[in-house]
Amino acid sequence: MSPKGHALLSASSSDRWLHCPPSARLCESYDDKGSDYAAEGTDAHALCEYRLRQALGMEATDPTENLTWFNEEMSDCATGYATYVLEQVEAAKQTCADPVVLIEQRVDFSRWVEGGFGTADCIIIADGTLQIIDYKHGLGVLVSAMENPQMQCYGLGALELFDDIYDIDSVRMTIYQPRRDNISTYELSKDELYRWADEVLGPTADLAFAGDGNFLCGEWCCFCKAKHDCRARADANMELDTHRINISVLIWCIVQEPKYKNAREIVHQLCDVVAKNGNLLLNVGPDTDGSFHPDAQRQLFAVGDWLAVCGEAIYASRPWKKAGEGPTGAKTGGYDVKKIARQLEEGLASDNRNGRYTSRDFRFTTRGGAYYAIALGWPEDGSWTIRSWGSNDMPGVRIVTLVGGGELAFSQSPEGLTIKAPEQMPYAYAWPLKVVCG
Repeated sequence: MSPKGHALLSASSSDRWLHCPPSARLCESYDDKGSDYAAEGTDAHALCEYRLRQALGMEATDPTENLTWFNEEMSDCATGYATYVLEQVEAAKQTCADPVVLIEQRVDFSRWVEGGFGTADCIIIADGTLQIIDYKHGLGVLVSAMENPQMQCYGLGALELFDDIYDIDSVRMTIYQPRRDNISTYELSKDELYRWADEVLGPTADLAFAGDGNFLCGEWCCFCKAKHDCRARADANMELDTHRINISVLIWCIVQEPKYKNAREIVHQLCDVVAKNGNLLLNVGPDTDGSFHPDAQRQLFAVGDWLAVCGEAIYASRPWKKAGEGPTGAKTGGYDVKKIARQLEEGLASDNRNGRYTSRDFRFTTRGGAYYAIALGWPEDGSWTIRSWGSNDMPGVRIVTLVGGGELAFSQSPEGLTIKAPEQMPYAYAWPLKVVCG
């Protein structure tokens, strides 16, 4: 929950300033206008605190009559939160006779971040494990605990308070987001958390405090106060606007004997654009009577069939930390008209401007706490290897499945995540590999 006062480099905004360090000073010049959503969240947190204290037998004052946004849904969410925390306390008692439970605990992580502080909703300490539980009332954005910098900052602050008192080995962080049916947990060792603080958090916080570093746009921009005036974001949006393709080869209107891209090309471009946080606008030129050429329809239906199976890796997804990996990059630049004319004669022309993708080419997306590596080629040797998802970069891989298929065997090392492909190709074009950690 929000502390009294606002730090320049707050834990709640850490996802933004860790990705885009100069945004911290840029936002400093803007007033904090607040919103109805923030006010509703504040009320929900106050009710959660009361219900939890009450459930633990602590003295507490019912805030309900002073809550502007109170309703039955909020009441149910607060009760569910208190119940969940009690369950965690009872689980801790299985290995620890007297776990420590702290509510609304102020934590200070200024050893790494200038002026860094925050307030943890709930901290449970038992048998070498420090657990932090954070309530999220928001409905619009699904929040994952996986490598969540806000939670990791809270973990560091809690270690500063209790590491010398208790023998803590690991830190477990949980997001409780009832309106999204989301309980997300991520655990790492104390040493891993300290390493992140020393190698990533501290150096980046120094840049952000000084107003240095590079602007970088991404999903973290959505809560940035300067987003409407940010030149870097405007440039990025202009770049996204270029992601428009035509189903016809070269010609953006209906012609006699038209040539159309195949569904594979369109699916590959769609995956590439979505992984880069873009939107794909597909042009389909109709005939004078409003009908569409049968060849165009066949390709569109084929793309639709692919999306019917694999859409969970595309629809409502968000980009991962990087768009993808592999030897075949999406090329940029102008068109070589003479080259395309030659390709037209051979039936190969395309405005894709990419090489042919291989089984080493992947595009990454995320959704609902799961991670998707969309393989753009089928492996001839029977397995895919994702270099970006080694055990150091994607720890705790629990299940790997092929979307539209079934669970797949896998092995993981610091060099990558290797996934055994099914014996039979279940569908064509691209194959989303869904990874669940925890």
